[in-house]
Amino acid sequence: MALPVEGPLSFSAIGAVLNAEIPFRLGSMSATAGFATPYRVSAFHGYGPTCPPYGTFLYSSCNGCEEIYHYADGSCGEYTQIVNYNSPNCGCGGELILFFVSSPVNDPSKICLEKTNCCTPIWHNGANLFPEVGDIVYEDASGTIPLSPSEGNIFFGMSELECEIALSWFKLSSEGDGLVIDIGRCKK
Repeated sequence: MALPVEGPLSFSAIGAVLNAEIPFRLGSMSATAGFATPYRVSAFHGYGPTCPPYGTFLYSSCNGCEEIYHYADGSCGEYTQIVNYNSPNCGCGGELILFFVSSPVNDPSKICLEKTNCCTPIWHNGANLFPEVGDIVYEDASGTIPLSPSEGNIFFGMSELECEIALSWFKLSSEGDGLVIDIGRCKK
């Protein structure tokens, strides 16, 4: 944070902003700050880092396959936002695989017994036709919106063709991250 723009200033406050070594000396701190002689404590009023305004993009990072943007919070800190859950910038991604799902239910036997149709297009980041445990399932083909279950309904039927009867199912994590945590097949 910057030093106050008016009022008394202490050598310890100036030294803290400059990361100066003790004992604090006005001459060395002024030289570090780039001030010319004669050195004055009053020259330090308002000196220090300025914080970028709220919402200013700072940098991006990765957490696994998640691409995260870091933004300034206006107080010399930051906040983050996940912008892609399957980002090629994080060594993941590429082409997602299209398949079709049923409406979510709270029990996988309902999918198999009721011969549920799978009419909703969904994508996953796995290597096979259907997702496996550990794959991420997305609502969009670009892999930016993970599939989220509705409250308590975490099982989805799945099929290769649109509106085909489900022959297998998957279970999503309840965290809203699109993570497949179990799979199963309907008995014929």
